[in-house]
Amino acid sequence: MPTELDDSLQPRPVVYQVGKFRVEDRGAGAWAVVDGASCLNRDGEWEYEPLPSSRTQAFFDRCRYPKNEAIQRAQDIQQAVT
Repeated sequence: MPTELDDSLQPRPVVYQVGKFRVEDRGAGAWAVVDGASCLNRDGEWEYEPLPSSRTQAFFDRCRYPKNEAIQRAQDIQQAVT
């Protein structure tokens, strides 16, 4: 019987680093473009990401993307700051 924890069974967050920005899997096909405690909204503005219990549907609509769109937005914003 193994005595060590098999870490392959542990859930791991999926994160892509795009320059200084992170694209993070938030579950259920929703991805966020993150810089510290802020996330990129659909208007290209950074907004504070509230605690999970305080996030509204409007927040999700503004700040969550399909994976490929989130990566593209992160690449676009990275190019804009370099």
